[in-house]
Amino acid sequence: MSELLSTRDAAQLLGVSEASVRRWSDADLLPVQRLGRRGTRRFAEKDLRRFARGQGDPASETPRARPQLDVHDHLATFYSSESGRMRLSLPFLRAGLAEGDRCYLVGSDSMVGRYMKALDAGTGDLVTRSSVGSSARAAVAGWEELWLDALSTGFSGIRVVGEMATYEGFSEVEEMLDYEIGYDSLSKRFPVRTLCQYDVRQFDGKAILGALQVHPDLFPRRIADYLF
Repeated sequence: MSELLSTRDAAQLLGVSEASVRRWSDADLLPVQRLGRRGTRRFAEKDLRRFARGQGDPASETPRARPQLDVHDHLATFYSSESGRMRLSLPFLRAGLAEGDRCYLVGSDSMVGRYMKALDAGTGDLVTRSSVGSSARAAVAGWEELWLDALSTGFSGIRVVGEMATYEGFSEVEEMLDYEIGYDSLSKRFPVRTLCQYDVRQFDGKAILGALQVHPDLFPRRIADYLF
């Protein structure tokens, strides 16, 4: 059996702080084993390297650069693991908070909790929402109101991360896709950057194909950069 690594060793391998390793393991992003009565953290090297590849960390054997999002970009990501979920969305939110953008996160309470644990201590202007509305039209109108309010209070940039599996207010996938079309049109009128997150474990192939079709900003890009 391969030797398990301590938190310090894991941090050195990943090239990050021990606090980051503890935060990621507590958020269930990084596989960890707990040993003894005190629950001492121990990590398998293969899990660390797999995590590094998923995160695009410089310590990875095969690092992947994170694509940049410009104002008005409305992109979708497709993931099948917790580390994949955070691959773009976490640095995207961190950058927005650091730059003073108004940042929105749409997700279930448990999902928001994972993000909060993974983010640095100060969440600044992060606004969380558990839903966006009961219909596509109401959801788009709600975003317009929120963005107008953000701009009127002095924010010059806006970022949105939406975990699409939590948009339970929509009666069917078709309505969710109609919402995406309306959202895309609206977002071009505001200084907004958007990541729509699709957990492929919770959508069928037809829904994923539809999601690709309603995110035209993906077409000029390498689709592999958004598959995790």
